[in-house]
Amino acid sequence: MEGVKNPIRLAKLLQTRADRVLSEAGARQFAHERGLPFASPFTPGAGADFKRRQHGKSGTVGAVAVDRKHRLAAANSTGGRGFEYPHRVSDTPTVAATFANRLGAVSATGIGEEIVEHAVAARICAFLEAGLSLEAATQRVLTQVRRTRAQFGWIALDRRGPVQAVTTTKTLIWAQATPEGITCF
Repeated sequence: MEGVKNPIRLAKLLQTRADRVLSEAGARQFAHERGLPFASPFTPGAGADFKRRQHGKSGTVGAVAVDRKHRLAAANSTGGRGFEYPHRVSDTPTVAATFANRLGAVSATGIGEEIVEHAVAARICAFLEAGLSLEAATQRVLTQVRRTRAQFGWIALDRRGPVQAVTTTKTLIWAQATPEGITCF
């Protein structure tokens, strides 16, 4: 949904609810009821982003994390393709692109429809639940993805870390933050 200043706070609040998958209007109402701050997406920076998207330069910001208690989390915020068909639902709000369970966390970016077709994040975590290592789970998904020539990548980790970055495209820019510092790749 657009307009909520801190979407991760909204997601955290929704985790405690029985009805935690809400459409735009429902999510907006829930955020208002909980007193979450809203911010207009129409800022000078957003205007510059729009111009970049017109030239094919946009992206997704994703994150995966594990805390000291080995709890995992995943989050995504899409940059969008720009000029999407009205009411298109991207991969970002689905378990195909953003998923974490007790064993792994995955955040994917790329061609959203292809990410959904391959159910990337949920499948990797399901393979972890089935007893595969993160490396083996990734290879299973990557083998099928390469057969279809899909264009996307992901970052993933399991309870032990470290972060794993995989892409079928030319680039995937990512960074890792540890107690020792931040490393960019």
